Amino acid sequence: MVRIDPLSHTVYLDDKPVPLSPAEYRLLADLAPGKLVGYTYLSLDVLGLTTEAKQELEVLVRRLKRKLGVKIERVKGRGYVMRS
Repeated sequence: MVRIDPLSHTVYLDDKPVPLSPAEYRLLADLAPGKLVGYTYLSLDVLGLTTEAKQELEVLVRRLKRKLGVKIERVKGRGYVMRS
């Protein structure tokens, strides 16, 4: 089970801390289960870019999947959604 501690900006997987980059942490924090989050919002909030950065986001999504085993799906033309 993945747990986020917003006060310490720490992510736990089965009660063990998992090191994430600041961008990986912001992406995970933005992706609430079942909520579709658009490319533009993620590009601005996670990467600080004013244009969509789909390739950079895809890299971060792959890293989160590898580190945490989370299910994040790309919704073509819209953004990402995390499945529980």
